[in-house]
Amino acid sequence: MGPLAQGKKRVKLSLDTLIYQAFRLLCKSRGYGHPSQVLEAYMRACLKNPALPLIVQKLVGGGLVNEIQNVKEARQWRIAQA
Repeated sequence: MGPLAQGKKRVKLSLDTLIYQAFRLLCKSRGYGHPSQVLEAYMRACLKNPALPLIVQKLVGGGLVNEIQNVKEARQWRIAQA
């Protein structure tokens, strides 16, 4: 590890090895930069939009997909009732 830039702090995260390796390869193949830069940008975005972590959590857990399906079904039911 090289020297830290001004205003940066080295932190330690425990991540699943395979997920980190896949994420690192994704960042490299798409030109996103180092994974730490991507995570820092994500954290900055979360500070600007506090709902972002919830949206991501629901996307990963499938909850958002289920909610979208529920909204579509409710709209169809309302149309059928009209």
